[in-house]
Amino acid sequence: PEPEPEPEAPPSPVARKKKKKKKPKKAKEAVPDEIMTIVVRDRRKDSSEEDTTVKLRTSTKLARVFGAYADGLGASVDTLRFLYKGGDVYGDETAGAIGLAEGACLECVDGDPPAKQKKRVTGTVVRWDGSRGGIEPAEQGSGGRIAVRVSGVRRGTSLRVGDKVEYAIGRKGDARFAVDVMVYAPAAEADEDSKDGAVVTLANLNYDTKRYDLKEHIGSIVGKSFGRVELTAKGRAAVGFRTLAQAEAAAAALDGTELAGRSLSARVRKESQGRRRAPSLDVAEAAAPASPRASPR
Repeated sequence: PEPEPEPEAPPSPVARKKKKKKKPKKAKEAVPDEIMTIVVRDRRKDSSEEDTTVKLRTSTKLARVFGAYADGLGASVDTLRFLYKGGDVYGDETAGAIGLAEGACLECVDGDPPAKQKKRVTGTVVRWDGSRGGIEPAEQGSGGRIAVRVSGVRRGTSLRVGDKVEYAIGRKGDARFAVDVMVYAPAAEADEDSKDGAVVTLANLNYDTKRYDLKEHIGSIVGKSFGRVELTAKGRAAVGFRTLAQAEAAAAALDGTELAGRSLSARVRKESQGRRRAPSLDVAEAAAPASPRASPR
């Protein structure tokens, strides 16, 4: 009899594996480069120019619009400032980046275009030896303690451990450091008690006004006599002062001043005399209504 054939070996598991076909990656959809028509309105003093309509694409740099408009006025673009919804716009931005849409209106006013401001953050000085130190950011997730040198401190400002500061972040390679550091609540004042205190409330602010811009505006008028500045609601803010006399003088000086195309209204709201206040004036606390007390029977 013939020998039985040997059973076939099972196929190798390696051979059974099939290579997975890679799915082709979907190409990112390109943002449509739409054409729109906007209006540029002349808000310069003693000017009677009519509105100018401009056609542009969403990818168009606004510097082209500014240059063409200035040529039409016979003026230098360096003497003009352009605003959108009360805030400055810059030539290196595109129409799409700032959210321009069909029929949007840019306003042209007199004045040098301001330099672009870096985003500013707050923190506390935790180390300072007179020439260098460190700042602990107030916001979590800001990358931890940041270095500061005397060259990064605003002129006329001196730092001490415990000072509450506001600053912008500079970068050089992988290094991060604080620049344009200014003190808004000195450590010495934060440790003292004061029975006096007053708050000036500002109204009719442009909704796009930033706290830094508001502080710069207040400082240019009343100097360094004010404390903490808080944006309490849309179009409203509160500014702390150590004394009622300072607040009244500041309210008189600020009332009617113009910021971002809006005329500000300033009023004094005196602090409750029954409370003890730190001169740093935590306006968030000051703005809260006093808790009612039960009257004795």
